[in-house]
Amino acid sequence: MESRKRKSELELYIDTLTDPPEKQRKSNEFYNSLKLFYKRRWNAQLKLPCVQGVEVNLYRLYDTVMALGGWQKVAHADKWSDIAEMFGCKDDIVCGDHAIKLIYMRYLSKFEQVETIGDVDDYVDNEMSRSRGRNATSFFATNDCPISYNRMHPEQPPRDERGQIITDPDYARLTKSLISGLPNEVDFAMNVSMLLSHSGPKQLRLCHAPTLMTLLVAHTGVYD
Repeated sequence: MESRKRKSELELYIDTLTDPPEKQRKSNEFYNSLKLFYKRRWNAQLKLPCVQGVEVNLYRLYDTVMALGGWQKVAHADKWSDIAEMFGCKDDIVCGDHAIKLIYMRYLSKFEQVETIGDVDDYVDNEMSRSRGRNATSFFATNDCPISYNRMHPEQPPRDERGQIITDPDYARLTKSLISGLPNEVDFAMNVSMLLSHSGPKQLRLCHAPTLMTLLVAHTGVYD
């Protein structure tokens, strides 16, 4: 698969000219509503997520998920892979469906909830989750702001047994989670590995865990 390049402003403008007027109108209305929601809800400015330098079309993603009944029905029917394929993420892209799911849950799930059933605070969500059992997933979207979460909730740096700050990820934990084969542990390792693959203060350094890539690839069905 060829790597995608960020389109210039001229190329993006030309793309909009080929869209039907009705589609342009709906897209503009969606982004205006989403921006107002972020401003009203979190006093934050909407910043579109990017994948390999290309901005994700949140309008198309939201419209696709809503056409299938919303994120809960999509998750229940395990349709994230179908949505990922619509966005050009084929089977040769590892965890493409999970990436699409993470983007939707982070940027759009709360917006969908407020637009469809209204706002629900974290206390009600936690109470409903507790009533359904210990391992039940959240029925409602998170109230956390996807844009300014780190500024609103500063995290204390992790420290080792000697009290010194840990600057590298816990590769041993990731490796053990993948070796265990337990669904929850594997999902944890996949999620952490995906987050560490993006630019940030902590990045995935395979030289510190040479077996990690082998284990990740093995979980896709490719073995040495």
